[in-house]
Amino acid sequence: NNNNNNNNNNSDDAATLLQRANDYIQEECLLAAARLLRTIPHESLTDEHRRLLQVTQDIEESTQDLLHDPDSSWTKQSSTTTTSSHPSVSSSTTSTASRSSSSSLVVRKKTKKTRDTTIHYKVSDDGSRLECRIDCIVESSLLVPLLSVLNETDLYSSWIPSWTVPVTLGIAESVQLARVSRGHQLVHITCNVPWPLSTRDVVIRATAVDDIAATQSIVVRMKSLQSSEDDAVVPDLESSSSSVVRIDFEGGILFRLCPEEKRLPRSHNDNDDDDDDSEEDSVLVSFKMYMDPKMTSIPSSVINFVTRTVIGTMWNMLLQVAEGVRDGKRPEHQTAIDQRPELYEWIDERIQVLLASSASSSSSSSSASQPMQTLNKLQQMLDDTDYITSNSDRAMSSDNNNISNNNNNSNH
Repeated sequence: NNNNNNNNNNSDDAATLLQRANDYIQEECLLAAARLLRTIPHESLTDEHRRLLQVTQDIEESTQDLLHDPDSSWTKQSSTTTTSSHPSVSSSTTSTASRSSSSSLVVRKKTKKTRDTTIHYKVSDDGSRLECRIDCIVESSLLVPLLSVLNETDLYSSWIPSWTVPVTLGIAESVQLARVSRGHQLVHITCNVPWPLSTRDVVIRATAVDDIAATQSIVVRMKSLQSSEDDAVVPDLESSSSSVVRIDFEGGILFRLCPEEKRLPRSHNDNDDDDDDSEEDSVLVSFKMYMDPKMTSIPSSVINFVTRTVIGTMWNMLLQVAEGVRDGKRPEHQTAIDQRPELYEWIDERIQVLLASSASSSSSSSSASQPMQTLNKLQQMLDDTDYITSNSDRAMSSDNNNISNNNNNSNH
């Protein structure tokens, strides 16, 4: 009977944990769900749960990689500091979804934000694969617009630059194949490449994960799919056709509150005396991608062009488009956002939680340091008391010695 009761209790516990894990999955908190699933006996998991554990392990490895600075094997292409002017808005209403109709959005003044961007790259020994790493500090008011630009994959071809000189390079078409959930979609991108190479295409599964509660971060993981065997919505290439070559792609983006040691001072207008916006949080965006264009060797001219021009130009364009979305200057994006108000209201709410966690951490850190500061002051007082007492004892001892000597002299 005891064994049966224990088995029933274990079954109840597993069922409770599975329900909590499923709730996390619905909220795009996949890493939190995985942490729970790992505590449940493997035989109690469904196939879907086991697949999730594989996916989240890959996301965790990508996140850990982005948390570390590039090592000496990477080549530093550039490090730039730019200043962007934009209207400052009231913190009470910042939802991108409601920006076009909200009357409570108050534009106060023009402020300047300093952005620090560092670009690294790495080319494989045989010259066939390219890796890129970008770290950029942005103001917190740009975070929701930035996520919206990344999310609206159908509009990529409307803003991602294309080149014809010195080589042909750019996006010909971008189509969303499926939206599985708020943070999970599949996109098909077709790219123009230099003649005589065949057109390249890629199908990417993008998965956004909310890990704010545990690590105060949001991570987006991107991996390419090759055929309908990977997912039914993936279009298969005709084996007899050589006009299109499907490439491999992996990428990750980590959004987190900027560590104190990486922050740059804010630049103010000369005549700007209002510091209401000076405490806006900074967000560190770390992006890393790996691409195999399925070429025997990438020509050095193409590598130089991509690493010196394309990467930086595309990143700056992404930031400019995000600024336009925030400032109401991108009608196509605004229309797409207005068509999904629930999605963007949810994104905005999660970003507010992320930014609030910064204030909470600072407050907790300050509160936690108070007792230590008090103890340090008490210790200093005790040290001072010991010092005073020690000096007093030495003074009294000296006086007593003098008195004794005087008495001895009198007796003598």
